[in-house]
Amino acid sequence: MIRLEKVTYDNLWEIVELSVKPNQEYFIASNTDSLFEAYLALSEGHSALPFGLYKNERLIGFVMFGYDSTGDEGELELLREIIACGGL
Repeated sequence: MIRLEKVTYDNLWEIVELSVKPNQEYFIASNTDSLFEAYLALSEGHSALPFGLYKNERLIGFVMFGYDSTGDEGELELLREIIACGGL
């Protein structure tokens, strides 16, 4: 079963250490950068929601959602997504 889990102090470093294949690194932001951006977004009143992506009990990836409430209807956006090397 695949599930999302909030980023907490308990799983933070495991998420930071997730990696993709070397030839994919150029195309994505690091999870460290993404977590910094989430912190800054929240501190400035924006929404960025980072999660670890788990298959059973094993961390396999990272996702971050954003929520924009400026229009008539709020919009949930997928800001970041990675599946770690050997994840699925």
